[in-house]
Amino acid sequence: MAFAARGAGTDLETYHRLDARGDSQRPPSRGERAFLADATLTIWLVSDLDVWEAALRRPVWPVRLGRSQDLASARAGRLALGTGTGQQRQAVVPDGLTQAGTLLLLPTAISEDRSQTRWGEYRYAATGGNAEISADYLTPDGQAVVLLPPTHPAAPSARARNREQPGPGLGQEPRSSRRQGRGAADRAPAGGA
Repeated sequence: MAFAARGAGTDLETYHRLDARGDSQRPPSRGERAFLADATLTIWLVSDLDVWEAALRRPVWPVRLGRSQDLASARAGRLALGTGTGQQRQAVVPDGLTQAGTLLLLPTAISEDRSQTRWGEYRYAATGGNAEISADYLTPDGQAVVLLPPTHPAAPSARARNREQPGPGLGQEPRSSRRQGRGAADRAPAGGA
């Protein structure tokens, strides 16, 4: 998965704090909130390509991206992936492959009943990391494609406990003191389209 934005800015937002009954407790407060513009999320899919292509061409629900639930468009394309070492660039990669970029603690899988969340540590270089990393696949222009852990709702089960430390439950903050940011996008099974 890779993410890039061509622009950024700051919005002035007004927050209205409400009590349990929904009544305003105090005067509204104002604050600045950063936003990104012209964002592109690339997800490489490596299996069930016909199924994913059909789903992206005719989605059942609107495709949305970001905290403001902006409508997004989806394009499917196929390219031949090779193998070898490639550049990280703006790919989200598991921590340990590189030290380039910001360390993020992201939800990797959420159980169907939303009672369990599996968290993982990843690296993201917003300005495009030039680090050479060992990749599962390689695009024709040298972009490393690293497959991310399974995101299927059954993934937070015993298999996850064997590979990663248990994370917090739904609605709890991650316990890692190394956390520097959180992602907001749900992930499809990793790969490339």
